[in-house]
Amino acid sequence: MAAYIRTLRSIADLSQRELAERCGLPRQAIATMEVRPDLARVERFDRVVRVAGMHLVIVDADGNLLEPEVELPMRDRGGRHFPAHLDVRSTSEGWWGHMWPMFYGREPEYTFDRGRHSRDSHRSYLKLLADQEQARSQARNEAGETVALPAGE
Repeated sequence: MAAYIRTLRSIADLSQRELAERCGLPRQAIATMEVRPDLARVERFDRVVRVAGMHLVIVDADGNLLEPEVELPMRDRGGRHFPAHLDVRSTSEGWWGHMWPMFYGREPEYTFDRGRHSRDSHRSYLKLLADQEQARSQARNEAGETVALPAGE
């Protein structure tokens, strides 16, 4: 990170003091980032990056940009977010608690699968449906692709 800070300062043509002023940080914060990057905070590093006219992104191993998920309005009955690692779905798509007497008449609007095997199976099923739809769409496009020649040719 220290090399990035120095590179960003070079791009912005700013001293540590000038960069700190534009970032709204003490000069020592910039110096610390350069000397002890392990102590740097992401939000401060982001300020430095933005002052230099750039932005931070997260990419996967293939270089694909990771976009943050859209905040979904779904909440449990207590008004809490569902756990981020679980795939939340409508109970109309199936619910694991429908046969439990304690839930009789109290079916929630949304549910999820806690078990890894169940989640992976459901994800595989959804991927299969998406792949089938993509294949059907591609077949329709290929069947409909005809080249129209101008009149008289």
